[in-house]
Amino acid sequence: MEVYFLDVGQGTCNVILLGNRRAIVIDTGRRAAELQRLLHHLSVDTLACLVLSHLDADHVGGAPAILTAFRNRIETICYPNDHRTVTTPVWHAIHSEIRGGYLTEQQLVRLECEGAPKTVWSSRGRVSAELKLFSPTFGQNQLAIRARDSNVASGVLVLKVGNHRVVFPGDSSLDQWHAIRDLRGSALPCDAIAVPHHAGTMWPSHWDDATIRGELQWLYTHAVCPKHAIVSVGTSNDEGHPRKEVIEELRGSGAIVICTQITKQCCKSTEKRRPALIPLILPGRSAVVKSRTTAGNSKDVGCAGTVVADITPTGFTIRRLTQHQNAVQVLATQPRCSPLCVPV
Repeated sequence: MEVYFLDVGQGTCNVILLGNRRAIVIDTGRRAAELQRLLHHLSVDTLACLVLSHLDADHVGGAPAILTAFRNRIETICYPNDHRTVTTPVWHAIHSEIRGGYLTEQQLVRLECEGAPKTVWSSRGRVSAELKLFSPTFGQNQLAIRARDSNVASGVLVLKVGNHRVVFPGDSSLDQWHAIRDLRGSALPCDAIAVPHHAGTMWPSHWDDATIRGELQWLYTHAVCPKHAIVSVGTSNDEGHPRKEVIEELRGSGAIVICTQITKQCCKSTEKRRPALIPLILPGRSAVVKSRTTAGNSKDVGCAGTVVADITPTGFTIRRLTQHQNAVQVLATQPRCSPLCVPV
């Protein structure tokens, strides 16, 4: 089984390739172009499940285009419940598909579990594999609706194949992870995590640095313990992602950090790194030709680009990991470059 962490700029999109031209898509990024190119490249014909972790545009903006492109070829849609549930473009697209007879209401599954994790998908073959939803619960959804904040009730999903796991946490909050940890009674070790909120994990604005550091350390050593941490981030983002404290605590936990695009947090002269630290070999948003924002800032410069992991009942590997780590070490020796993820 293959897991793709797509290079979609400042957004999130993951594909789990199931075989037999089938896949699961978790979020779509802001636009569907990169996702559609990859699905075409992989010869995907059917989506066993389309999961929308929450309704922010950088996660679900491309969903209407996917609904059209895979009309009559999507088996299940996991849809979130928040204060914008029936007002977003993606809901209008889903409703239009239902009215047109291309979807039924029975194909819609609420992204909500009742305490114990809920199975969203499981394999039908000899290989034991399942995708489970660990959060949000009904109560968390209601609190998110009252707060008008969909991030704090993001879908937290875990793919398990044999004894190996990949965590897809959307933009989940620390409160959600405290609840997951309390329910499990132990940490959730995993081979890889798609780091929440583009490595800008959500925390209250009144927290001081010591509190932030303490909570991040708890998250990555006592709640979820990843061996690899993949950050979906855009070169030109103006939110300071990835956050230095997040990357440092991930590295402190022993995780190997990999970013889809390079940002000024790691190198002040991002344009000199175009198109990417390592060759771009899969569809993604990173551009070979010069690409700039309206303010003139460089954008869409790849770091690892689209990241691919192979997961089986007996193993987990990230392709081209050594090549990427070597490139980061070389970058660290160059002027005006201080990559946050440099191996130690």
